[in-house]
Amino acid sequence: LEGYEKWILSSYRESDKPSAEAADNSRKEKRQQAATQRETLRPLLNAVKKTEKRMADTDQELEGIQSRLGNSELYEAEQKNELADLLRREGELKALAAELEEEWLEQQETLEELNG
Repeated sequence: LEGYEKWILSSYRESDKPSAEAADNSRKEKRQQAATQRETLRPLLNAVKKTEKRMADTDQELEGIQSRLGNSELYEAEQKNELADLLRREGELKALAAELEEEWLEQQETLEELNG
């Protein structure tokens, strides 16, 4: 009877070993899949960072122009050329900011789709 008990226990232990190996393989596969997904997403993540940097630069320049437009001396007759240039540049930057925001939103949507 003791031999039977040992045999049963040893058979359970042996059957646990393959499942432990399967678990190790499963973890390894998951790590490999995660690494593959990170590599796939890397170009998109870099593009998002680049777009975010351009957005920040555009916002900073726009704030500077708007600050200069707040100067009342700029609206005097002898400053009309500078005023016109600043207003033109402000319009360009606002359009660029809108384009960059749209691009960023598209990138984020693509990123969400790929992440599932």
